[in-house]
Amino acid sequence: MHSLHHGRQATPAAPKQSRQPADLRARLAAFHLRHLGTRIAPTAARLGPGTTIMAPLPIPSPEASDISASQAATLVNDPNQAPSTPPARDLSERDQASLARKHSARLDRALRAEAAERAQYCKLLLLGTAESGKSTVLKQMKLIHTGNLLDVAPDGVALPSATSSVAVLPSVTPTSGGVGELGHMAQPDWVVVIRKNLFDSLALIVQYQADHAAAKPWATPEAESAAATLRSMISDLQANPSLSTVSADQVVQVVATIQVLSTDATLRDVIRIGGQFQLLDSADAFIRDAATILDPSYAPSNDHILLARQPTSTITETKIVTAQGYKYLVYDVNGSRRARHTWVQFFDDVLCIIYVAPISSYDQPLPPGDMLPRTAGFDDTANFHRPTGPMSRLLDSLLVFEQIMRHPLLKSTAAIIFLNKIDVLRAKLADPDAARFADYFPDYHGPQEFDPVCHYVSNRFADAVRGQTARKLYIHLTWATQTQQIQVVLNTVNKILIKLNLAKANLV
Repeated sequence: MHSLHHGRQATPAAPKQSRQPADLRARLAAFHLRHLGTRIAPTAARLGPGTTIMAPLPIPSPEASDISASQAATLVNDPNQAPSTPPARDLSERDQASLARKHSARLDRALRAEAAERAQYCKLLLLGTAESGKSTVLKQMKLIHTGNLLDVAPDGVALPSATSSVAVLPSVTPTSGGVGELGHMAQPDWVVVIRKNLFDSLALIVQYQADHAAAKPWATPEAESAAATLRSMISDLQANPSLSTVSADQVVQVVATIQVLSTDATLRDVIRIGGQFQLLDSADAFIRDAATILDPSYAPSNDHILLARQPTSTITETKIVTAQGYKYLVYDVNGSRRARHTWVQFFDDVLCIIYVAPISSYDQPLPPGDMLPRTAGFDDTANFHRPTGPMSRLLDSLLVFEQIMRHPLLKSTAAIIFLNKIDVLRAKLADPDAARFADYFPDYHGPQEFDPVCHYVSNRFADAVRGQTARKLYIHLTWATQTQQIQVVLNTVNKILIKLNLAKANLV
């Protein structure tokens, strides 16, 4: 583990009033519609997350009812008894008003209880560009602190540590998988995600080889025949990763085909340069374990779930309670360029930002969806320290971090940087055929070695807050898919967060 520390302790800000969470606002709106026969006025919904303004409680519509007057009268006398259907049509106007007031009181109590419960949690914001590994970091936090990566218990009940969707990003196409509106991931959902990762990786590999067959032919006729067979099947497999319409004989054929390819030297060469054509980091492991993954009784291991790539298409919230009793509310947001304008609504009242940067991606092009003009507030031309080298994922991550650190809402917020995927970086720098780091960062004049490159990148991120004396910055090298290594880092991070929280409360 490598750690750098910059800056001085910020002067603690006065505690801010708890905001009404988005999921609670949605439940309140649904409550009004279901129990009072009316819709809550759209004022609060338009203002978005963090809104504290609520429209006046409407009077129920007499037309939206089909229960008896006696049932409604019972409800008026007992505000803790929720109706299963809207109020009766023959309910008097006075009783309607009384019913509305009592429901309003119940909602107020629910809001106060929710605010009191959430006030016990420290808010953390998990940021990073697309495919940096931040969702993997979140999964490791859940595994280390709660012992569980699944969101749903075997009986179908959501676990306390479940990662829940709290907002949908209108500019991002939702991904499949997840249970219900909250997007909870159960074991069958991870089976589908992992198989889809496997099939997507195989599709990219056989297509890349076909496009570069002259330079990278298959080493054996058996592998060439297996690749042709796979190309004829792969589209159907990608469209049906659950294998619900695939026969047992077809599954056996797919596994046999993958095993033939996995022994071919060309496959290893193509995987090694996979970063050039957006190949998932998990491709090698999933291809190696294809027989297990495609088994009808497959139950994903923690290692497979950690490797699985499930793009963040919503804004998620996860409650994490450590063994010492410290409580964190972690928000994970989509890292693609088209979604970054939504980050700012979560900048308020954040204890700390955990920013994940893919240090191994110094030579990887941006994902296709990020090759677009930058959204307002994230403009390359506004950066002070941009090198003259070609754009890569690592450079894009550095530029975004600089922008975040200049945002006025975060002027004194502590930041913890995870320079992630050091395992991939170490292997890449040791490969004599790999791209030279200096070709992408021309102001780097050191050797093609792990330690000097890490030191350079750490200093480049530290430059983003140079002169910001009110900010604390911590930098760690991480291998997010390796639980033992990340646990050491997260233990250190937990100590940092405790100190920051004490400082915020003026206790140190």
